Amino acid sequence: MKPLPMFAGALERNAKALSSTPGFVLCVGLYMLWLFAFRGFAFPAASGDDAEQLLFSQSFAWGYDLRNPPLYTWLVIASQQIFGVTIHSVAFVKFTAMFLIYLFLRQGAQGVLGDGRLASIAALSPLAVYLVAWDSVMNYSQTVLVAAMVPATFCALQRLDAKPTLASYAILGAAIGIGLMSKYTYALFILSLLAAAMMDGALRARLVNAKALLGLAITALIVLPHLIWYLDNSAAFAALVQSKFTFTRGPDALPTPVLGLGAIITAFFNASVPLIFLLPLFFWKAFAPLRGATAPSARYRRIIGVSLIIMTGAIVVLVLGAEVTRLRTHYMVLFILFPIYFFARVQAAGVSGAAPARYAGLLTALAIIVGAAVPAIYLAEPLRCKRCTLMVPYAALAERLREAGFTRGKIISWYLPVFVSGNLRVHFPDSAVASAKYPVYDPPGLKAPGQCLVIWENKRHSGIKPRMLDEARKRLGAVITGDEPVGKITLALSPARKDKFQYAFMVVPPGQGSCT
Repeated sequence: MKPLPMFAGALERNAKALSSTPGFVLCVGLYMLWLFAFRGFAFPAASGDDAEQLLFSQSFAWGYDLRNPPLYTWLVIASQQIFGVTIHSVAFVKFTAMFLIYLFLRQGAQGVLGDGRLASIAALSPLAVYLVAWDSVMNYSQTVLVAAMVPATFCALQRLDAKPTLASYAILGAAIGIGLMSKYTYALFILSLLAAAMMDGALRARLVNAKALLGLAITALIVLPHLIWYLDNSAAFAALVQSKFTFTRGPDALPTPVLGLGAIITAFFNASVPLIFLLPLFFWKAFAPLRGATAPSARYRRIIGVSLIIMTGAIVVLVLGAEVTRLRTHYMVLFILFPIYFFARVQAAGVSGAAPARYAGLLTALAIIVGAAVPAIYLAEPLRCKRCTLMVPYAALAERLREAGFTRGKIISWYLPVFVSGNLRVHFPDSAVASAKYPVYDPPGLKAPGQCLVIWENKRHSGIKPRMLDEARKRLGAVITGDEPVGKITLALSPARKDKFQYAFMVVPPGQGSCT
């Protein structure tokens, strides 16, 4: 389908602007700045992942939670030196990482394709993936960081291939170490990529020599302190794995292997829509066998393709071997190099003159839609409450707590249905905040005497009081009888909504344990 003549020139100009490195960096940078401005400054509350980071960033540690390594939290701590204990300190890290996703994809694609236009549209293809273009904007943290480290590592491997100096080995070793400290699933990617690289004679010679020990040593230096911490806290590992996956046998008609394969297919599908439907519309020739087709990108097309196959096979083996019947979609962000592989096929199959410009126009339109949707969600959310976690009026909650007598001190909270701990830290930055969700993490002690507050969401968890009081006894060393008065706070997003946020809280009497 050809665009109207009046749009053809605009599409071509758009593609040309994106094809140059300065134009690409400027456009993506402005887009991320727009998202950061609205996501970081407009919404009054942090999402679950962001609130988690506000909780952990109270102190530097070699580990905070068995689910994820600590690098993202360290970056938030650094960001807070600029922005303070605020939601936008976390948003800054997120959107910087998102910027790096596109930047490293562009660099890696340029090295493979040698064509600025194809490299740019390959790098921008995640704009057509719901998981990256929208879900990551509103929800994820470590997933965004590891999505940046995948193409960053690929770029480091390319550098080593072209220039096998000690600096290149050091850069690759650092990239691998940083990737492993971004998210544990990165290990699956790097093992697959290195296995594919070892099948290439030139890269094998680069990777198997004495110089490679430098990169290995740098990786070990980065990872080892956290690994020691993890081993010291690994008693809860089995429970963690059980919470991340589902290990259940299906009904007789659907045995576990079938459910496992279904989980894999579902995860891949959810992590690639709508891109998988768009690519055939613009580049259908790339789906045909490339018989005898050659291109400068053929070598790296093969390396990336083999790594994707190895990674897929490893996921199948792990899921079926462990009888997993649920696989989280955001793990599939490890396949973010796929657009580089695909556009290497496009290059080998022959590129239609107008197709790249049309595709670039579609990606630009998708970015505009997302850019408009973020402020639209902000305006509409008080009326519809689909993403209430981002709109909870924690400032009003904090004010009500102050009126009830709590000013600063130690806070123990329950975490569902919205993450109270991290969000309250924004409004009580001089307090030490803990969450029942993270028994491994203890916040630092108070610099000056304060009070103690126990708070939980009461509407859906009215029966949680005994557990919260037990948590307070353990965390605070307080003698709590359970007869202490419990206050109630009810908040609403807007007068037009009937649903309310209801919190129960107890200010621990002074002199109890560490509550002085």
